Amino acid sequence: STVTKILGSGATGVFLGASVNTETVFNRQLVEGGFNGAFFAPDGTLSPDYIKLAGAASEGTYFTSQAAPVAALGGPKTGPLADFFAAYQVTFGQSAQAYSAEGYDSANMIIEAIKSGVRDRKGMVEYFRTKSYKGVARTYKFQPNGEPEGDPSINIYRIKGGTINWLGVSSDLAK
Repeated sequence: STVTKILGSGATGVFLGASVNTETVFNRQLVEGGFNGAFFAPDGTLSPDYIKLAGAASEGTYFTSQAAPVAALGGPKTGPLADFFAAYQVTFGQSAQAYSAEGYDSANMIIEAIKSGVRDRKGMVEYFRTKSYKGVARTYKFQPNGEPEGDPSINIYRIKGGTINWLGVSSDLAK
């Protein structure tokens, strides 16, 4: 099996890009087989469900996400993003999840475009090519080819003590 090959290889780290269900089973099998290295997973793991499903094997897992860091997981405690998360909690009676802030920002970007008179897809594309938008998660501005401007912000998390903890942004952590 793949787990047996990894255990026999002496690997000190494993990255698995899969669904949460597959990641949890695979990680448990590694840990139960004696793997002591680092386990890395993508943004689908940014959920308390991963800890519930993987159990003790989730301890020490690293994962990445482009989503703004959720306050409940160690993200900002002040500022627009923290205010958004607090209002979300009050409004919906639960913590916001990954990409909630980006979804909110996206909806408000579109509303702003509509309020300015945009009525079709072509108009939206042109509007976003020439405008920037300061949202709760970040400021959005697009290049002429439609790609976002600026360096990508990849947030790094680690599970410690049974909780998800934000470690910071990759570009800051690499310094």
